[in-house]
Amino acid sequence: MFTLGLGILLLWKESMNDEKAASGEMVQFLPGIGMLVFGLLVAVYYLKTLRKIKLTDSGIHLSGILSSSFIAWNEIQETYLSGKQGESFLWITMPFEAITVVLKNDEPVILLKNYYRNNEELCQAINHINQQKKQQVRPNLTGFKPSRLSLPGYVNPAGLTSYKGNHFFTFNWLFVYACLTASFFILFLDIPIVSKLIMTGMVLLLCVLLSIQLYYFEADKDFLIVKNHIWPFHQRAFRLSDITELVIESPHQRSHTLRIITSDFKNRVYGAGSLRNKTWRQFIVDMEKQGIRVRNEAIFF
Repeated sequence: MFTLGLGILLLWKESMNDEKAASGEMVQFLPGIGMLVFGLLVAVYYLKTLRKIKLTDSGIHLSGILSSSFIAWNEIQETYLSGKQGESFLWITMPFEAITVVLKNDEPVILLKNYYRNNEELCQAINHINQQKKQQVRPNLTGFKPSRLSLPGYVNPAGLTSYKGNHFFTFNWLFVYACLTASFFILFLDIPIVSKLIMTGMVLLLCVLLSIQLYYFEADKDFLIVKNHIWPFHQRAFRLSDITELVIESPHQRSHTLRIITSDFKNRVYGAGSLRNKTWRQFIVDMEKQGIRVRNEAIFF
């Protein structure tokens, strides 16, 4: 976008040097000026937001292109390793999962998890330091190694309670059906075979993207199972004892979603467009009865 806006401005400069250029031609380049300004704002935003994080025995080092800072462990009052924080760009504010470090002067330092590929390892390291501080042990990361949870394989479906709806009447399924129908008719178009393959591939890719909004859940007193309406052989199981928190959220322009946070701080997100509010409420009640913490950000009781 930045390059496009800059290119349009350069073209405008050349046209202004042309003797035939009229003064009214400047108007057609206003979109380029707007895109250039917007591109600059995006660049400044990311330069300010993206910071490299380094943890040492002394504290947290935050380094970026525009600024750097250091937070000593003894300056931290509280650390929240899960929860949403609002991130604003221009007039738009969106909630994101974040690590929130509250200093002793009550100033929060927010680290958005989606900017860090290894955010679960970061959470584990900070949690390691927190446990040492509670035990009044001097913070020490020597020998710390991040752990990875091993998920169970096949789980016997007998006795499982299902939490799902009729996916045939969901917006996502209707679009999947439309895409599959379109891919069938593309095969009969009088166009080159390469064009057919490209168009069919794009349509099927859209089907896959829509199918990730059609998960549903099964559970008993020991396991939580994630399945998909479109892909019946897909199954992922979680031990309830490994789950530290469930988050029911409503991402922008997407179906209600279940975020599963396990003891290794890994986040896994599953869109569940077929579940109705009544089913979500029952799911929340049943999970809380099992001692699972549920953060409800989308369903009203």
